[in-house]
Amino acid sequence: MAATAEPGSAVSQNSIFGHAGSLLNDLAEKRKGDPKRAIMWVGHSLGGLVIKEAIIRAANSSTYGRDPRLGDIYSSTIGVIFMGTPHRGIPKATLGESAARLTARLLAAGSNMQVLGNLRPDSHALEKQLHDFVTVSSHIPVVCFYEELKTGRAGLIVPRASAVFDGKMVSFDSIPADHREMARFATRSDIGYNRVLGHIQSIWASYQDARRREEGERARIAEEEQHKKMKELKEAEEAVHSDILRWLSFSLMRQRENHIEDAHRATLDWVFGDNPSLPGQVTERDGGVLPFSSWLSKNGAPAFWVSGKAGSGKSTFMKAIRHHPETLRRLHDWAEKRPLFVCHFFLYELGSDLGKCREGMLRSILYQFLKSDHGLELSKTIFGSQFLGINDQLPQFHAQGIGEHWGALRGYFINALNAIAQKNWSLCLFVYGLDEYRTVEKWKKEKYTAADVEMVYEGEDGDAVWGSNASIMDDHRQVLTFFKNLCVHPNIKLCLSSRELMIFEDGFAKFPRLRMQDCNKSDIWRFVSDQISQTEISEDGKMALTAKITSKSCGVFLWVRLVVNSILDGYASGDSLARLHEKIDQAPSRLCGPRGLFMKMIEPALKDGQVRLESSRIFK
Repeated sequence: MAATAEPGSAVSQNSIFGHAGSLLNDLAEKRKGDPKRAIMWVGHSLGGLVIKEAIIRAANSSTYGRDPRLGDIYSSTIGVIFMGTPHRGIPKATLGESAARLTARLLAAGSNMQVLGNLRPDSHALEKQLHDFVTVSSHIPVVCFYEELKTGRAGLIVPRASAVFDGKMVSFDSIPADHREMARFATRSDIGYNRVLGHIQSIWASYQDARRREEGERARIAEEEQHKKMKELKEAEEAVHSDILRWLSFSLMRQRENHIEDAHRATLDWVFGDNPSLPGQVTERDGGVLPFSSWLSKNGAPAFWVSGKAGSGKSTFMKAIRHHPETLRRLHDWAEKRPLFVCHFFLYELGSDLGKCREGMLRSILYQFLKSDHGLELSKTIFGSQFLGINDQLPQFHAQGIGEHWGALRGYFINALNAIAQKNWSLCLFVYGLDEYRTVEKWKKEKYTAADVEMVYEGEDGDAVWGSNASIMDDHRQVLTFFKNLCVHPNIKLCLSSRELMIFEDGFAKFPRLRMQDCNKSDIWRFVSDQISQTEISEDGKMALTAKITSKSCGVFLWVRLVVNSILDGYASGDSLARLHEKIDQAPSRLCGPRGLFMKMIEPALKDGQVRLESSRIFK
């Protein structure tokens, strides 16, 4: 917006300074629709004095907040052009009355003698106005044009000394015309027109550059503020996330897993074989054959059951297969570039309470969820709008309160599953020892006899089972139902392990299965052969011992380890090959129970009655 002031239109019978208020009000009214629009002032002769006064008053309003509209006018001013403005008065004003009237006509001041009085070179009003204007316009580009030609008998109406002044951003220029004609241009080629236009364009270009710099600076500051806020938010989120991880964790979370020996080198190589004739075949109820690797594929069943006798190597298998690079590679192929969560938990009946109950299981699985690369994102989804304030809402776990917070944990777990489904992520769970699962809070309330929880043997092959109490059966049914309900999620795979109890036989009847004792004979052979190879026994003798141990093992790896250790100890003590065969023949085929291999191996210590009583309690 260009604001112009002409001497004829700006001055009537009022003083020059009185018109500044009218000009400001008129301008503010016109700017209602766009109060921040840029203003460039152009004033000729006395109109320049009116503009100066208007800018001074607008600056005062901006400083003291008297009228926001006028303050906006001041802050929107981007430049001022004065054309023949008498900043320091007019010498002719000191002439006689006839000359003064001539000057007044030339200035279009009419007969307003008050105006002429203010134009004297010694006018205090002009001096104060100039001082105030220089102060408030130090940041505003100002151009002062002065006239080059005389006006008839009056001469130079506003000489250069009065038309210009010094200032921080003040520049000077001239127009080859007299006072009246310097603001009148006949054509666009007029030299005066082009000089004025050049300054207008220069001021506008400087304003545009400054605005771009300001906008860039504002954008930079805004970006820095946003970055700072995002950083603070991220730090706050990470702190809350860390608190949640600490809340979920417990000291014995990996107790069972840490007690499992690593698989012997070269064992389990068969498990990824696609040839059904390999020992890695797994069977379904209809007698068909499905390799383990097929379960890992896109079209594989939702669950896979690893079953086996006590000591057959289920835990070693589950630990090895969970961390095997080939397992992870094939799971990533199944996930098809979607984020993949692979979690595990090893239930442990003989371990801590949290090591065998649903609360410990979910805490461990949730912990692994949230410890992953997408853990923070998942945390925010699980806890929703309560995330940043969740610290004060998390229940406090304590040893005597197992089971109290199952509802909250189950809710968070369901939220996690829903988030995985909504985001189209993938999840694979490896859970060992479903038969060792216990509802601990129930066991703490109920009383059991020794017969309720003693080791019993189910089936003709003598597989060991913990307890015969109906509550244990309820626990097995509960954990079975829990995992079968997860099978409805298309992006979830489950690898579950247990002994071959009837409840699991029925529950997992429709899923592919691997029986460890039927699949690990080659691994047992390899392990035994490797161990006995350290001796000086003949090759035929080594072969015979390996064959006998493998045959009698019935696929129970733990039994094999104990017998091999016994054979190696006997060999180191000087036993003959015949004596070593005799030891194998005399070894009980069952691990547990009063007549099992465990009790057999500690017979020398059983002469102590207290040791016998304690051992009988542990290994029966």
